Amino acid sequence: MMVYDGNMEELEKRFLSPAAAAAFLSLSRPTIERMVRRNEIPSYKIGGRRLFDKEELVEWVKSHRDLSIPKEQLKDKPYSAGPPPVPIKHDEGRFR
Repeated sequence: MMVYDGNMEELEKRFLSPAAAAAFLSLSRPTIERMVRRNEIPSYKIGGRRLFDKEELVEWVKSHRDLSIPKEQLKDKPYSAGPPPVPIKHDEGRFR
């Protein structure tokens, strides 16, 4: 746990707004807001502001690793979102 020592710059680097947390996690802001409502993601509400601790988000992500994929396989294979795209054939400029 971090104790505030009066250094506002360090505090601003450590805590993120909902929009910054969404960007940090590559999620949409509505997704972050839904996860907060469901208590699925660590956050703080101070005054009227919702804040996210960067270190806690990193630990949260690590704790949600897909355990169905062994670590050894993750090292050997590059990430793939699916099969490669199939080229689209056009027939004399008309779309099908």
